[in-house]
Amino acid sequence: MAIALLAGCGGRQHVETPAPTQPLPTAGLAAQQVSVLPLTLLAAEDSLHWQAKFADRRAALAQADSVIGTLLTARAPEVTWVLPEALRKAARRAPGIAPDPDQMGTALLRAPNIEIVPDPLRGELRTLVALAANGGRYALVPAALVYRRAGGRGAAPPGRPTA
Repeated sequence: MAIALLAGCGGRQHVETPAPTQPLPTAGLAAQQVSVLPLTLLAAEDSLHWQAKFADRRAALAQADSVIGTLLTARAPEVTWVLPEALRKAARRAPGIAPDPDQMGTALLRAPNIEIVPDPLRGELRTLVALAANGGRYALVPAALVYRRAGGRGAAPPGRPTA
């Protein structure tokens, strides 16, 4: 028993390889308005020593939202993207009706086997998307942005996600 524990603790660390990312199917969204909710989880592998970069959580999340918005509009210009700042503005215009997009329970959408968005999140999403996108029906909820070492050796270039 002690030998198994020692062998399990020593040597190389096992790093789980993330599943390949599926391309975003934007062809079916052409000419549609799609609300993009703000990112809520931003993390980096400890070995990258980026704790200082994420010290101001709000600023780091805002920068990530900006990058996501820029990439979406550049790579899928056929879609009308309603970015997080527009969602925040719509929520401020309708206090008590629209939820704050930064305070919604979107973290539960990270569950790998979720099939139906549960209430009250479903109702909040419908309300916010309808108000912000002038009756829009679609929302994109970025799950997380995690920076990891590329291929297990060497750091990923700063600002470039590997997963």
